[in-house]
Amino acid sequence: MALIIFCIGMVSAKEPVMQKELASSAKFLATNAKHNPLIPPIKSEAGRPSGTQSPTPTSSPPTGTQSPTATSSPPTGTQSPTATSSPPTGTQSPTATSSPPTGTNTPTPVEPTPTQIVCINDGDVDNNGSLTPQDAQMSFYIYLAIIPDPTQEEWCSADCNGDEQVTPADAQCIFQHYLGMGCDCVDEIAKMKSDSPKAQLANQGDLGIKTDYDSANGTLNLYVDLTTYDSTVDAFGFKVQFSPNLEYLGTEFSKDVSSWSGIGAQQNGNVVTIGGYDTVYFIPTYTSGTIAVVKFGVGNDFVPGKMNQIRINDLVDDLTGYRILIDV
Repeated sequence: MALIIFCIGMVSAKEPVMQKELASSAKFLATNAKHNPLIPPIKSEAGRPSGTQSPTPTSSPPTGTQSPTATSSPPTGTQSPTATSSPPTGTQSPTATSSPPTGTNTPTPVEPTPTQIVCINDGDVDNNGSLTPQDAQMSFYIYLAIIPDPTQEEWCSADCNGDEQVTPADAQCIFQHYLGMGCDCVDEIAKMKSDSPKAQLANQGDLGIKTDYDSANGTLNLYVDLTTYDSTVDAFGFKVQFSPNLEYLGTEFSKDVSSWSGIGAQQNGNVVTIGGYDTVYFIPTYTSGTIAVVKFGVGNDFVPGKMNQIRINDLVDDLTGYRILIDV
């Protein structure tokens, strides 16, 4: 143990001397290394030759190695974010709208108000201000599409019962209304709108009246004769007014009109309304004949030959403009 301590003490005493000698030797070797290439240069503690400048570090790889291809990939160990059109987490995706920039007024679209059509179901199809057999005829024509394109006003008038369709029942009701049989359309006639299209024609013809008194049976027959000229007849109407001393017994129609679609006579007090129409048959031009026989019973005070007891009036439709000829 004493020997070890002694040796350590000797080394410690000689340490300054040894460092001095080492520095002197190093200086010598460095001087001679310039002239002797076999002596390698003494490296410093950092591994560089003494007296040289440290090279500037660069990112270039050593010679003989291949430069790595530059990519946008993140360093190993990190996760590449997935490219999407979604915004970063935590932010709210804006909703795409067609709204104008803030500060402008958006115009509010205004829908057009549909025009409301007022439908008047008054039965006055020809718009002459009254219901006649011709209105019933035109209503039936519309149903059959003989009048293929009626106006809105004509169609509404033809729909007498207001069920939003034109049928034979409408024509029947119009005709019954004309005869006074108690059938009324939904609406009253609004106004006198225009003359009947047929009434505007220059109708020419005669409605002849003659009587036949049968004293044995106490009856009076009133013959209604029709004479046409330059216009046909397929819708007509007239009224027979009689005195209180006569009793209405009925009306018989001739074969020329008895098969028409609408034909009839109806008593209302001392007035008999007679009329008819058809969609196929008609009374041709330049013809003459009896179309109806109106029968009355007579009382004791009846005086034959006095036509003031019977009057014919209110000729409508194809009889408009006809002359009334009385033959007693």
